[in-house]
Amino acid sequence: MLHFFRKLLSAIKDEPDLSFGLLAQLSTEPLLNQEQWAQVEDAALALNGNDFTRFLDGLCLTHRYTTALKQYLAAGNSELRKLVQGVHHTFLAWESRGDASRLRNQPEEI
Repeated sequence: MLHFFRKLLSAIKDEPDLSFGLLAQLSTEPLLNQEQWAQVEDAALALNGNDFTRFLDGLCLTHRYTTALKQYLAAGNSELRKLVQGVHHTFLAWESRGDASRLRNQPEEI
C-alpha cells in the first residue's frame, strides 16, 4: 500500500518525455492549459507519421496530462479526440494490469 502512495506522489516528475521534446517544441502544454483545442489539433494533424506517434506517446502514455485530456475529450467530438482517448485508455489499462500482476507476486509493504 505504501508503494502505491509513493508512486502516486512521484509519478509526474519520474515520467520520461516520450515525445522526446516534441510537445515542448509545439508548446502543447500551454495550449492545453489555455484550452486552445483547435490549435492543439491543428499542430497534431500537421505532423508527419513518426512525429504524430511521438505526439500521441508524449501526450497519452503518461499521467502528466490526464486532467487536460479529460477537459479536451469533454469539449467536443473529433477523430483525433477518439484516437487520443483510445491511446490514453489503453495506457491506463496496461498500467493497471501491470501493477496488479506485480502486486500479486510481492508481499504487502507495511
